[in-house]
Amino acid sequence: MDTPQKIEPQEILASRTSFYEQATRFVRWLVIAIVILTYAFIAPNEFWELSWLIVSALVYNIGMHIPVMLKQKWFVSKPLMIGIDNVFTLSLLYLTGGADSPYYSILVFMLISAGFWWGTPAVFIVSAGQTAGILAVSALLGQFNPIHLTGIALRCLIFTCVGLYAARLTRAERNERVNLSKISVQIDQERQRLLALINNMVDAVLVVSKEGRIILHNQMALHMMGNQKIADQSINELLRLTDAKNRPVEFNQIQKSATGSVKRRDLGLKMPDGSLINIEVNLTPYIVAQGDKEDNKGFVMVVRDITREKTLEQQQEEFISVASHELRTPVAIAEANISTALLPAYASDNKDTLRMMNQAHRNIKFLGDIITDLTTLSKAEQDILDVDLDPIDAGAFIEQIKSDHKEEAAAKNLEIKTEYPAVLAPVLSSEYRVKEILHNFVTNAIKYTKKGSVTISAKYAENPKDGIIFGVTDTGIGIASADQKKIFTKFFRSEDFRTRETGGTGLGLYIVKKLADRLNGEVWFESELNQGSTFYLRVPPYSQLKKDHSKVVVAETKSFFGSL
Repeated sequence: MDTPQKIEPQEILASRTSFYEQATRFVRWLVIAIVILTYAFIAPNEFWELSWLIVSALVYNIGMHIPVMLKQKWFVSKPLMIGIDNVFTLSLLYLTGGADSPYYSILVFMLISAGFWWGTPAVFIVSAGQTAGILAVSALLGQFNPIHLTGIALRCLIFTCVGLYAARLTRAERNERVNLSKISVQIDQERQRLLALINNMVDAVLVVSKEGRIILHNQMALHMMGNQKIADQSINELLRLTDAKNRPVEFNQIQKSATGSVKRRDLGLKMPDGSLINIEVNLTPYIVAQGDKEDNKGFVMVVRDITREKTLEQQQEEFISVASHELRTPVAIAEANISTALLPAYASDNKDTLRMMNQAHRNIKFLGDIITDLTTLSKAEQDILDVDLDPIDAGAFIEQIKSDHKEEAAAKNLEIKTEYPAVLAPVLSSEYRVKEILHNFVTNAIKYTKKGSVTISAKYAENPKDGIIFGVTDTGIGIASADQKKIFTKFFRSEDFRTRETGGTGLGLYIVKKLADRLNGEVWFESELNQGSTFYLRVPPYSQLKKDHSKVVVAETKSFFGSL
């Protein structure tokens, strides 16, 4: 991109005053025309002298329209123009009666010009020069008497006042023009910087109207669309998007959900050469403030090539899937063998051997849990996690969760409680996956609570049609506000030293979020540092995902008839 040129405000102001120069040329032509039409009657005795004067004025004014002469700065300089105009007028007055000349009022135009171009000081300078010239003309014509002097002084005073008034009127305009020129320069420079910035971005940047027409774009956008003209073109015709199943996706389909910012990583883009790349699309409304209101003028669309990232992610997922699958069997065998070895019939009487065997058993179980987490994560991220749907009685369900963790809570002297209304309608969901989520919540609650209680609850959502909300509340260490935004992210563990006292991979809550999405539900939490936390899971009455439609029908039929 070309380097932005530096434009001085004075140069912009000079260019914008050209209209006034044109106006003075017009006035000069008007004065010459009036003189040509009248001078033969006003001063017939000086006909030839006036004719030569008019011809000189015509030559000079014609020169103001010749491009070659206009390039000569001295010729079009304002001091020369005002000087020649004054000489012409004083000569005209000398030939047509001096102070009594009907052309006397022409002098006022020079004062107005001086006031416009240079302000008040120039008005006084030009007025003084005109007064001296009039006095000289009057002296040459023998009009140097009190009556004429009084008339000359009065007229010069009136003309000076007119010039000062013009200077005052134009002062604010001159200041405004200078300020506007500075703002114009700043806007132009900022625009050049912005264009340079977006043109050097490795991502394609597009500003798109609500109707789907491209308003602004950068060089990368041109590259993605085949280096063709794309301004004011339809984005649907130029940006050929596809979904994960290679079906066409139009801009309108993304735009409909853009009440706020939208981020999509599941799209592909057909390049001009026919290849297909994976892209990430970020769509943000383009809001323009209009007084107290905000108007959505369109969208800023950032398109990023993530083909390499997707390939690496796929390889990582495949590795995790294969590794967890291959590790599961030997770990299960090792865990079973150690469990058997710890039975009374096989256990050694050596206390050190028992201690080491118990330690090995705990670590084998921990490793098994990690492998299970990795397997679940791999399936969830590849969207191949299958579920079975069954009616879940929320009350009985959380009582079972309580029973499963009763010994674990008692080991830390914690009370474990349940809260739920007497009647809760069953929901069709995966009992195994819901239990997996709640087990995670309860385990964390017990892990990070030193004293107090853990409460497992169930209740209807605010709108009963939204299903049931399960909750797990503890009186533990809570979560710092700085950590709360990251709590459901992969491999995140708080820097709080109290969380480091216990082991963990940082995958638990990330997997919980993935499982909730798969169940068509949602998870969230409320927490305050040192005041405990509450984690929630909302389970809908039934899954509305297309992949679960047939399973919902089967589950409802089974619930109605009791069996198939």
